[in-house]
Amino acid sequence: MKGTVFNIQRFSVNDGPGVRTTVFLKGCPLRCAWCHNPEGLSPRPQLYFEAQKCVGCSACVQACAEGCHEMRDGRHGLNLEKCRGCGACAEACAFGALSLYGQAMDAESVMKTVLRDLPFYEDKGGLTISGGEPLMQAQFSCELLDLARAAGIHCCVESSGYGGREAAQSVFERADLVLIDCKHTEAESLFHWTGARLERIEAAYGLLLELHKPAVLRVSTTPGRILRALPELSRNTPIFRRWRLWPIIPWGRASAPLWAWIWARRFPPPPRSRARNGWPASPG
Repeated sequence: MKGTVFNIQRFSVNDGPGVRTTVFLKGCPLRCAWCHNPEGLSPRPQLYFEAQKCVGCSACVQACAEGCHEMRDGRHGLNLEKCRGCGACAEACAFGALSLYGQAMDAESVMKTVLRDLPFYEDKGGLTISGGEPLMQAQFSCELLDLARAAGIHCCVESSGYGGREAAQSVFERADLVLIDCKHTEAESLFHWTGARLERIEAAYGLLLELHKPAVLRVSTTPGRILRALPELSRNTPIFRRWRLWPIIPWGRASAPLWAWIWARRFPPPPRSRARNGWPASPG
């Protein structure tokens, strides 16, 4: 089957142990105010237009069969409602003003890229599936994990845990390590900042415990964070091998307006003493 992939990042060192190849899948059910990858929110391929790079050559107008593009008085006009994400216009644009985020790929094609990095994995690295949210493409994630495991590659999954039990179990049980988010420990604040329900996140923690699956708890340093709750959470969920403070970094701020996403500006960087950026993180 095919999945929708918006990036394959090679030589990644922040998505699990060792050197990894991280596959980013489109689609996320949450709307975190500090989203680092707003291009991964929608499950559909999306066209990205950078007006400052457009020279008005009209190549996109000629390439688009849907009539999404038009030139008026030398200025480019774009009707995204007509766009079906074929990418023909982006291929025709010689100046990089148009890019397509998200393309349909089968698991075998993705694995060809993953296998090219095999010499760098050694005994720690491997494949990481991220997003977006991998649970939104659970079947594709499972197929990719099965292929990687068959090749003897260590597998990580980065997830918010926000998905149905069937999808989560099918994905988590195939992973060697799950990097799961803890965006907030208070239900009201969690919903305010992300739109998530705490009980569904806690159900994912419980599932990991039930599966005896090794996991790392990645803790977002969001406003109002109650860090004193972490030791208790770690004790009650012993599958967490460690927890890691995950500072809010404005990676997604510059591109957020292009995806109609308002990146919140109320996240000061965490104190150096509390930000843990290396692997492994300090234990809880």
